[in-house]
Amino acid sequence: MAKKQSKEITNKEEALAAIEKTYENLKYVPENIKTAEVCNAAIAENGAALEWVPEKLKTAKLCLAAIKGNGYALSFVPDKFKTAKLCLTAVGEWGAALEFVPEELKTLELCITAVSKAGENLMESETMTFVPKSMKGKVEDHLKKKKLSKPTTEEEAIAAVKEDANIIETLPSNLLTSRVICEAVAAMNKTPYYVFQLLPLWFYSKKDEKTKNQIFLDALKQNAGVIKELSRFSLKKELTEELFIDVAERYPKEVFRKVLEFIPDKFKTEKVCLAAVKGNNGNINYVPEKLKEVIMKKANIKKK
Repeated sequence: MAKKQSKEITNKEEALAAIEKTYENLKYVPENIKTAEVCNAAIAENGAALEWVPEKLKTAKLCLAAIKGNGYALSFVPDKFKTAKLCLTAVGEWGAALEFVPEELKTLELCITAVSKAGENLMESETMTFVPKSMKGKVEDHLKKKKLSKPTTEEEAIAAVKEDANIIETLPSNLLTSRVICEAVAAMNKTPYYVFQLLPLWFYSKKDEKTKNQIFLDALKQNAGVIKELSRFSLKKELTEELFIDVAERYPKEVFRKVLEFIPDKFKTEKVCLAAVKGNNGNINYVPEKLKEVIMKKANIKKK
């Protein structure tokens, strides 16, 4: 876990350094130091930081940036900025954000988008409770039709996961191919690792090791964010310093966890750590102590 702020913040530089460790440190920044620059930095780390942004600094632009990074941030958006477009963007990022959409903005399209997206995070049933009664039947019919029209070929499966990656958990063994899983990873974008959480248990128990490992490596090339699920696979000789340098360089900023959290300690070499820190300064918190000084120097990070 990222370190929380332990000492009092007295200036902008200290505030930015604290936010670099974790966006949650914005709540420890004194109000007189919470400038637009400081708040923007926190939002860039995680849109949920909007919770601690002073109301006077909340603009339509900042709120949009926040919900694009984390749909849950909609719960902290002032009603005056909640437009149909902004709410649709929020539920498209995190379906359960439907809870915070004003009733008058809940259209059938928005509700279907929300419930479908919520399914990716295993929150479909919970999100359905926020669908207006007058629309529930139509939303449920839409979902049933999608589930009944199960793919029978690889091409159909690819088309299906592009529309709703959640369907990956219902596909038969012969359709859980590398191409299909990689398309699901691409569809999930900010939470690519969820694909491997949605896969049925038999995928891990019955698929042969070589096939499983290759699928994971292919998915890793598609989106480095799936590195979070590395422990599910028995990779050995495939794991190299070069692989982790590549992963660190490509790790998407949209994925909130830091890449060094998931790289085995024995591969946290100077080159791997430097690539990770250059991609996101927050990774410095996961660099081995013996390498921190040299990494900070090469990454041009000043000691606080």
